[in-house]
Amino acid sequence: MPLAFVRQAPARVSLVNQGIYNGALGAMFLFTCLLADNPTTWAVRMALAGFVLIVGLVGGFTATKKIFLIQCLPAVITLLIGWLAK
Repeated sequence: MPLAFVRQAPARVSLVNQGIYNGALGAMFLFTCLLADNPTTWAVRMALAGFVLIVGLVGGFTATKKIFLIQCLPAVITLLIGWLAK
């Protein structure tokens, strides 16, 4: 992103909101890993990974193609490992 854009107040608010979203999503992943391993926590993990994949696809098509590698690939790996482990 151009520095001039990032310095604008609306862009900073948007970036802070994105950071909070990413932090909350990461915290939920960690929280489900700390819970007892059962079908419900597995389903929550898979739903979160699916959500990351969907958001990554949207970002990859609308923002930058790097998102496919940075966000979608780890989500796909997580989903594959989750399905194979079940």
